Amino acid sequence: STQSTWGPNPHPTMKFRFCGDLDCPDWLLAEISVISKMAALRFRFVCLEVVNEICGTPTDYARIGKSVADLDFEVGDIKATLAAVAYILSHAAQYNVDALVLGKEIQQLGLPKENSDQLCRVYSESLVRLRQHLSEQSLTLSRFASATWRVDCVLGGSSANLATATSNSAPPAAAPASQFDLVAVLRVCLRDDTAHVFEVDATKLRVLLFELRTARSMMVAAV
Repeated sequence: STQSTWGPNPHPTMKFRFCGDLDCPDWLLAEISVISKMAALRFRFVCLEVVNEICGTPTDYARIGKSVADLDFEVGDIKATLAAVAYILSHAAQYNVDALVLGKEIQQLGLPKENSDQLCRVYSESLVRLRQHLSEQSLTLSRFASATWRVDCVLGGSSANLATATSNSAPPAAAPASQFDLVAVLRVCLRDDTAHVFEVDATKLRVLLFELRTARSMMVAAV
């Protein structure tokens, strides 16, 4: 971490690598004093649970509650502790902070060395897993699942309604239109499948195919 001062009445402020070279949030400072009460081995268990939670495994609050029963933690205290540890681990992984640097910084925040060593050990063991998960969850596009299509022949030149010829002198058919049902799985904001339906005529379909093939060629060339 580094120190910086500003203004006519300077007050030194600490900058931390795991915070993106910014100040440590006040709420995290408050939780450090709570975390400091935990025994080192129990704290390691909490850190492992937090790593699993970050990577998508539901947290067993009852199990964690038993491990800290002697500290008289309420459910809110347990959740706040997990949030603090998750902040440290996820942000350190995001900024790819070295474990030694992380250990020094959280000790500067008041975490005992024994607890700091356990957190850094879990961090080192899980760094690749954390970074892979974070990269999968950040700045991702909607994942394509499937597509169906059909060709509708619009009679009478109407683009709004489909009709069936019922006389010998049926009006001339308009150009066929292709309708696609695209299902995109939105993994972050939405949990369910979202269907997008649109219609294109023959000219727009050729343009769409050309652009999709061009985009695919660029993606293959970039790999």
